[in-house]
Amino acid sequence: MFLLTIAFIGIASNLDNLGIGFSYGIQGKRISISSNMMMSLMGTLFSFLFVCFGHLLSQFIPPSFSNYLGGSIIMLIGLWSIITEFQQKAHRAFKKTMENPDHVDKDHNNIISMNEAFILGIALSCNAIGIAFGAGIAGANAYLVAIAIGLFSYLSIDLGTTMGLKLQQSRLAYYAGYVSGFLLVLIGIFDIIH
Repeated sequence: MFLLTIAFIGIASNLDNLGIGFSYGIQGKRISISSNMMMSLMGTLFSFLFVCFGHLLSQFIPPSFSNYLGGSIIMLIGLWSIITEFQQKAHRAFKKTMENPDHVDKDHNNIISMNEAFILGIALSCNAIGIAFGAGIAGANAYLVAIAIGLFSYLSIDLGTTMGLKLQQSRLAYYAGYVSGFLLVLIGIFDIIH
């Protein structure tokens, strides 16, 4: 799997993180470097485990079929994201946490602490599980996929929070699900064809 494809997997699996960071920032909440690092490390670990699980499962699948299956899984996740966004049904893991940032900031000090980041880290890591699994079946390098997902997790949360702190209103978070889904569909098609 090409490095560009792995980078796109990292980006696509973290566009929701950009929206979450934005929603925190627009409410004046900050995510410390250590909290963001912990969340990205959780995403890296979850992704690595599910890429490895995909690799394990691919041992029982004929090699000619593994790219097709892995690409199909990634493409279906992308289509599901687009359809969900289109219908405006935000059916995401840990919906309460994702939709209401105040739910995580239990002490209401406008800074997401390590304990609060742990809860958010689990919710955000769940976004990457299916993508990582599909990439594993397609034969992607587990280390590179996990690093890409972790790196883009950190960058997207940081960028989203910074943008949110600077802007009061934007439609960026609204389109994140569409862009993510579309990118996953393209990655899935590429994996099937390649």
